[in-house]
Amino acid sequence: GTQMEDLEGDDLYSTSLKGCLSSFGKVHHKTLTPNPRCFFVAWQGVLTLAFEGFTPSLQKIKDQISGIPGIVAENSGSKWPKTTIGALKKDQVLTEADFEILKSLCITQSEILKSTWENEVISHFDLIWFQRRSLQEPHHAHMKVPLGDVNENLTREDPSSESRSYVDRVIAECDDPMYYEKVAMLGYREDRYFDQVEETEATLVHFISESNAKLIQRFTEEVDRQLPGKYAWMPSSALHMTIRAIKKAPSM
Repeated sequence: GTQMEDLEGDDLYSTSLKGCLSSFGKVHHKTLTPNPRCFFVAWQGVLTLAFEGFTPSLQKIKDQISGIPGIVAENSGSKWPKTTIGALKKDQVLTEADFEILKSLCITQSEILKSTWENEVISHFDLIWFQRRSLQEPHHAHMKVPLGDVNENLTREDPSSESRSYVDRVIAECDDPMYYEKVAMLGYREDRYFDQVEETEATLVHFISESNAKLIQRFTEEVDRQLPGKYAWMPSSALHMTIRAIKKAPSM
């Protein structure tokens, strides 16, 4: 297949996808990113920044994409808004002591981040046919999907209550005494994010602004100071919040 094959077919999936994406400029207005909620240690020790939840504006866009005939079901990883920041290097494991260090770092660094974070305007999404899951360049192909202009001032939206409680449930897992076992599982090491993928896949994302990426970097530097050599970090220019994977479901 070609690099942008999702859009190049004349089947129902491709034509619906094209129609859906081009409607965003007419139907949906520029919107703001959700507020950051906290830094978070996900399964397999992956470090993320979780946001408070998808806003109704963003959720509506996600629902429209999910309604495209023939699109894959949404991955659980994009059901809560987050930015993946780093993964363990391939020979590294987290001890329980490491995990405790990370948990307390997440608490202190989240407070600093939240006091300095600037909400970003999402004026377009980036549709990336990626070679690596980190989304570092080069990409197979890259297309901007614009959102419509808005005349009045952008108002901040609160996350939808469903999305907020989804994030709450994910974050609450961290306090479960058995959660360390999930953190200690193997897999999802740096190779998952930095090796080339076998098949081209596409994802719709919002890239984090340079100034906010610098704030995230303060967290990564602190982790490196306290747990030197453990983590491989996503390049700051590739940090992103995933909206949804764009991929045709395998036909029966």
